[in-house]
Amino acid sequence: TVAGWTYGETPSTPSASGFGAETATFEYAKKGADTTKAENWSATAPTDAGEYIVRATIAGTDNYVAKTGTAEFTIDQREVQITWSETSQAYTGATLVPTATITNLVGSDACNLTLSDGVTDAGSGTVTVVGLDNPNYKLPSTAPSTTFTVTKATENTVSVSLDDWTYGSTSVPTPDVSATFHAEGEPAVVYAKKGADTTKAESWSATVPTDAGEYYVKATVAGTDNYVGGGATAEFSITAKGTEGFVVTFSPESATYTGNDQIPTVIVKDGDNELDEGKDYTVTWSATPNAAGTYTATVTGKGDYSGKKTAEFTVGPKSVSEFVVSVNPTNFVYTGSALTPTITVKDGDNTLTVGTDYTVSGLENVVGVGSYEVTVSGTGNYKETATATFTVSPVITMSLGDGETLACTEGAKGFAACNAAHDNIVHVYGTATAELPDAEKSGWTFAGWYDNASFANAKIESIAADRVDGLTLYPKFVKEITIVYGEGAGDKLQVEIELDDSEEDVVKKVEAALAAAGVSPTKADDSDSTYAFD
Repeated sequence: TVAGWTYGETPSTPSASGFGAETATFEYAKKGADTTKAENWSATAPTDAGEYIVRATIAGTDNYVAKTGTAEFTIDQREVQITWSETSQAYTGATLVPTATITNLVGSDACNLTLSDGVTDAGSGTVTVVGLDNPNYKLPSTAPSTTFTVTKATENTVSVSLDDWTYGSTSVPTPDVSATFHAEGEPAVVYAKKGADTTKAESWSATVPTDAGEYYVKATVAGTDNYVGGGATAEFSITAKGTEGFVVTFSPESATYTGNDQIPTVIVKDGDNELDEGKDYTVTWSATPNAAGTYTATVTGKGDYSGKKTAEFTVGPKSVSEFVVSVNPTNFVYTGSALTPTITVKDGDNTLTVGTDYTVSGLENVVGVGSYEVTVSGTGNYKETATATFTVSPVITMSLGDGETLACTEGAKGFAACNAAHDNIVHVYGTATAELPDAEKSGWTFAGWYDNASFANAKIESIAADRVDGLTLYPKFVKEITIVYGEGAGDKLQVEIELDDSEEDVVKKVEAALAAAGVSPTKADDSDSTYAFD
């Protein structure tokens, strides 16, 4: 037999009865274990709470037989003794409980207690020990409990900071705020312009500022039943954005010289954002755009912007290519001396000045007959070139005899003029092949011009457009005479004679005509019919 005991007490000593009891040995096994197995028995008395079996063994001798016997016993759980501390604590936001301490643990035993729900908000409640985790111990029949109080937190540390950023930044930092205690959505953050009266509520706004400047940021937490309120303030800056990213353009993009001031509209963009002159920037010019040249516009940042950006605007020279270039006269009569026309260049109603607005070339060595091109080259406020042409024309002399005149209309048939005596004409050089005017003589028919008085060469029908030398022309006049060589009604021949023919020449032409016709004169030789003239 063996008496049970309580965990932590000295184990009871087992005893045996019968022959040889004083020599008995004892072994222990956990109740419920397979006692048929030797490994489930131990000569060491158990210490943990529980139900056990003790087995006594007496070895046999010459006087008695061996004998074994068993008995059951229990090691009871030790009832814990509890003391309470920290039964009043300040609010933390978490569920709080007091500290329960077991005062009668054995040796280095550990035993964790389980407490009922604690208290979260400021106020009081009962906290009870509802369990423990060491099977060698047990709770008293009446669970230990105590009154526990959570007091209002009297300290609430609030902090706030905000990094600076540059105006227009796509990555605006957010305030770094913290508070020991705060409700959802807190700490509340507001902003004020530095220099404003921050004692007035209207100086603060929950909207994040965007304009460049210096500001305050303030974070606040409202007090509750559980904790006191708090706040903190910090300074930050939105620095003005530099102008290096500005895109400066003009409308119009450039100008052409007109003689008037031409100040374009300056367009300044920061990315896709078109800025406002006067609010975001100012513009100054190196000079007022007027004369042809390059002008610098300096854009100076203002308000949310700082720095300078320049752009160049060009007033280009005006082209003279479509100007009216006048040459006076447009046609010279060849004289053998150098000829110089007067050149006039006009831009609308404005007569330009040679040497300042343009230069002239092509007037060197204007002597011989031909077509000349004068080139006007723009300079200063003008550019490119314009041309005009003039001619030097030869004089055509008409060799006219008595009673001979020139049938000439002023300016007709490619000629500039007939002189007062109508004995010569000016052939305008370059005119398409000119048709010559006729000569006239009473009683005679004009038969063409020749370059010799004997009319030996081919008739001159016209003057080539590019003829450069002078020329003397001789008019040829003819008439037809009728030769009656017989008595018959048809015995007649027509013979053409020339003004300059002698009587001998006329006779030869008549005889040649008779011979060619194969006839002989048969008419009576009388003064009216030998050679009759109609």
